[in-house]
Amino acid sequence: MASDFVNIRRAHVLSALRDLECIVVSLDHLGSSHVDMPNGESERAVDDFINRWNVFKKLNHLRLALGDAYCTSYGRGGEDFLERHLEKVPKWTMKHRDPPRRAK
Repeated sequence: MASDFVNIRRAHVLSALRDLECIVVSLDHLGSSHVDMPNGESERAVDDFINRWNVFKKLNHLRLALGDAYCTSYGRGGEDFLERHLEKVPKWTMKHRDPPRRAK
């Protein structure tokens, strides 16, 4: 029987939380600043933040820090635990640009 708990090093959790805090608070500040920005400046500010602050790298770090806590042994079909459980997570594509609708 699988445990309901996973082990993550405290340093990994703190590092991941620092990255998450940076991203969430910065996006909140960008959202609040949107009202005072001329047309197009808000989008440029978000793009600038994402690129200059390495947001993709930080998000990947978060994913790795959380994913490392799970078993990586392969099951049936050659997939590991996370692959099986994250397989149906909605993802943006050129054909599917809208977020999924939330169930009521």
